[in-house]
Amino acid sequence: MSISKRQSEGQKTGIVAMLVNFTLFAGKLVAGLMSNSIAILADSFNNLADCGTSLATVIGFRFGARHADKGHPFGHGRMEYVAGLVVGVVIFVTAFSVGESALRRIFATEPVTFSVFPAVICVVAIAAKIGLALYIRRQNRTVASQTLNASFWDCLTDTLATTIALLSLILAPLTSFPLDGILGLAVALFIVYAGIAAFWSNLNLILGQGLTKPERAAIRDVFHNFTVFKRVEELDVHDYGPESKILLAKVDLAASPHTENFESEMKKCKKVLTDHFGFEEIIIYWPPNIHKKS
Repeated sequence: MSISKRQSEGQKTGIVAMLVNFTLFAGKLVAGLMSNSIAILADSFNNLADCGTSLATVIGFRFGARHADKGHPFGHGRMEYVAGLVVGVVIFVTAFSVGESALRRIFATEPVTFSVFPAVICVVAIAAKIGLALYIRRQNRTVASQTLNASFWDCLTDTLATTIALLSLILAPLTSFPLDGILGLAVALFIVYAGIAAFWSNLNLILGQGLTKPERAAIRDVFHNFTVFKRVEELDVHDYGPESKILLAKVDLAASPHTENFESEMKKCKKVLTDHFGFEEIIIYWPPNIHKKS
């Protein structure tokens, strides 16, 4: 099984995210136990769930690199989308667990103890998550993965969640109001949002997501730059994974396919489409029984 540079970078990004998230989980767990803050403990288990999603990302890229076989003639590229779906499910389940703990704390208030160490852990965690988000976004410029995009937004959501946990640590000891539980519930809602976004975007890809209007317009513009094409009648894409997309284009011809420069124009057009849109294969066809060779 050969792994492309894109898949290698995707795996590396997942491993880095997994290491960062496990370190944050351990630090926040200690901070949460020291301060008795449900918001910080909830945030720590959110990072543990993120370790699982990072592992799913690595597995998705690894299995997506498998070659086509008899049972899967178009390869295994959709495993990346499945991995993204798993990311969404894990995040969603974590949110419900966190929300349940927060609700219990609201109705059975326990004192939160402020100390410097848990506060420092939260500040470091916020900085680490911002750094990880920037790293994932930079990597995803090359990888262009919905799974990594979900991880990027999850990092930003985690940053907000940890900020809320830090506020809980600072403010909760100052009042008898169940602030810790309420802010813990707010953390859970942020996690729910990240889970729904990750799940929905990858579900659409698995079900089959067509070309967007801007993509259609851009592809039509490419065809219009070549004089052998009169107009584009239909455009369709078959998505078997980020590196295995097939474009089908039905066109009307402005010139006979038997003219001297027809084949070279076709090749140039396909090369432009491949370079700009990353299609693995491009099939251009036209109605039969026209431009017959005389």
